[in-house]
Amino acid sequence: MSNTQHICAALASLGWNTEELVSHGTATKVYATAVGPKEAHVYLRFARDQLTARLSGDYWSEGRNALSTCTQAITLEQVEALIDAVKSFSSNVDRIVAGTYAMRLVRRTAG
Repeated sequence: MSNTQHICAALASLGWNTEELVSHGTATKVYATAVGPKEAHVYLRFARDQLTARLSGDYWSEGRNALSTCTQAITLEQVEALIDAVKSFSSNVDRIVAGTYAMRLVRRTAG
């Protein structure tokens, strides 16, 4: 498997739609919020040396990108480390999205 395929598989196992990851470098995940479904986007960029990559994302809430500071460097030399980095990034995205206003409203109305 290529590094991109490993990243795709890891993201897909965490609920991300990776159909466009290979062709466009993007993946999406839909979150059910109080204002309806909202998408988070992940962007995969490889360094020129092809030894590292970076994941970043966007999720718009309250007029700002809640994921503006959420990035993850990925070392591509070891598959296990690559998968751990993807899992860490996705976990951070889930945590940040859960803290947005529309998601807090979901918890408030469910409780």
